[in-house]
Amino acid sequence: MRVLIQLSIAIVLVSTVAFAQSPAPDPGLKNAVEAREAALAAGDAETWGRFTTDDFLRIEADGVITTKADRMAQLKAEPMRPRERSEHLWRMYGPTAIETRITQVWVLRDGQWQVATTHRCTVAKP
Repeated sequence: MRVLIQLSIAIVLVSTVAFAQSPAPDPGLKNAVEAREAALAAGDAETWGRFTTDDFLRIEADGVITTKADRMAQLKAEPMRPRERSEHLWRMYGPTAIETRITQVWVLRDGQWQVATTHRCTVAKP
């Protein structure tokens, strides 16, 4: 429930505050993103977990919700192919960063960036 409240607040911030998107967030966030992606590709669930909040939720386009424990079990069973993205677009709100290509909400806790929520959707082509 707490994550859903945080996500709702983040969505309100995104829709009401007009900050420019930045392709280059602070170096700590950039390093965390790269380390989490590398762990995903390597099937390293423990490292991936360090960059993921305990109350993490992944919401798929079809509405399926996956928890951190679910995701870690999947990674241990089979490494995931990293997403191909030509760029990362960000909105920064102090200790919260929102990646806007696939919606990922990153939070800074005790000096460590972690993903709290990932939401994926299917974009219809015009």
